[in-house]
Amino acid sequence: MIQIYLTRHGQTQSNVERLMQGWADTPLTALGLEQGKLLGKKLRSIPFSKIYCSPSKRAQMTASFINAYQHTDIIATNGLKEMNFGDLELKAEPEGSTWQQLLLYDWTKIGGNNIDMVSKQMKQMMDRIVQHAQDNTNILCVTHCFSILSLLYAIDVNFFEQCLKNDDKVENCRLTILQYDAGQYSITSFNE
Repeated sequence: MIQIYLTRHGQTQSNVERLMQGWADTPLTALGLEQGKLLGKKLRSIPFSKIYCSPSKRAQMTASFINAYQHTDIIATNGLKEMNFGDLELKAEPEGSTWQQLLLYDWTKIGGNNIDMVSKQMKQMMDRIVQHAQDNTNILCVTHCFSILSLLYAIDVNFFEQCLKNDDKVENCRLTILQYDAGQYSITSFNE
């Protein structure tokens, strides 16, 4: 069995300003820096064999806070990138839109991508990670809100639909834990 700990990066300036931030990047806020440091302390007793992160600076910075207690390799990979919002990158969120609408919208119409594309990307990344991981190890992935939700969509659509219905958005520096055993993923914890 392999345990995969997924977390969203700390709060960024774009989160505060409600800007569409996918492939674009803005720095962590003071709160985001503190969130990353607190998460590092929270996870310090869990040995991670590998830490993977999105290539975004916000994810890499958050991963570095966690790795301060781990001292392992941090592997930046495009497989953990956030959804791309095309022409709306770093623009204000559309007035009156919900996060659910933004997640499910087809951003390919304006040069971005969509949940099916991110879901496939994230599932392929998880499959590569578990393929190279030893049994009974812990893996950490520092990624993004819509990336985590897209992965849940790929592995348990009923759980994903409950998240949408219950307004359970992935919060900054919260943990979602998956188990991989006998070729199957299961969700053991969400937004903890």
